[in-house]
Amino acid sequence: RCNGLGGGLSLPQDLTVVNPLPALTGISPDSVNAGITRATITLDGTKFMPTSLIEMGDGTTWTSVTAVYVSPTRLTLTLSSSALVQPVVLMLRVSSPTISNQGGGVSSPLPLIVKPADPTLTRITPTVATLSATSPSVEITLTGTGFTPSSVVRVAGVATTGTVYLSPTQLRFTLQRPAGIYGISVVNAPVVLNG
Repeated sequence: RCNGLGGGLSLPQDLTVVNPLPALTGISPDSVNAGITRATITLDGTKFMPTSLIEMGDGTTWTSVTAVYVSPTRLTLTLSSSALVQPVVLMLRVSSPTISNQGGGVSSPLPLIVKPADPTLTRITPTVATLSATSPSVEITLTGTGFTPSSVVRVAGVATTGTVYLSPTQLRFTLQRPAGIYGISVVNAPVVLNG
């Protein structure tokens, strides 16, 4: 028979369960064209958790972005057009939360290159301009695709200064040349990798 004597409850001891340190080993694709509307990026590695985040930045400043957890070795990320406006090197890394300053942490970053697309020039407006003694320059609007804020207008193969980016499909510049026929083209500046 049990008479209710003995037994009881011990004092509790804390057990901290922590996240592992994630490791990022690859990004696919590792480059996308500037000016596209969206890009889905796959991040491969090890020790990813459902609570892991993807951080995007320039190597100094980082912003957390929404990650889709696929497995302990894969996360995906969808970048919107606002992150893909101009050529740039975006650094991506994976972070897992720490618990009481233990476990978790941040992986080493890998680069995602947003490269300039090849621009296509479909129209210039006007196609014929009349210069005058009081107005020796004319404003030209270029229409096409693949333009970026780093696009440069070339006149007769020479880069101009003062190219104004209006949108991925329009640029503007002021032509200051004597009368003549000039070939107009657009070039997108390449992405420069540091290191």
